Amino acid sequence: MLRPLDIVVLLKVRLIGPEPIGQVRIANLLHVSSASVNGALRRGTQSRLYDPHRCTVNIGAMEEALFHGIRYFMPPEQG
Repeated sequence: MLRPLDIVVLLKVRLIGPEPIGQVRIANLLHVSSASVNGALRRGTQSRLYDPHRCTVNIGAMEEALFHGIRYFMPPEQG
């Protein structure tokens, strides 16, 4: 099951571009632990949103997740 941070990590990977970048660098850019980035990429791989061999995000699947599933990852809170 994906977590909200997973979406943020995958979006950051997509914004960085096709060049491979280390998990530590992504963690530093997002100010999170490298273990969190590792878990996010692992869950992204399991969800078929991330291809670890090419270090790329599956754009079609990510678009579908953002447009149709984001409300399940990050439910709004009133207040």
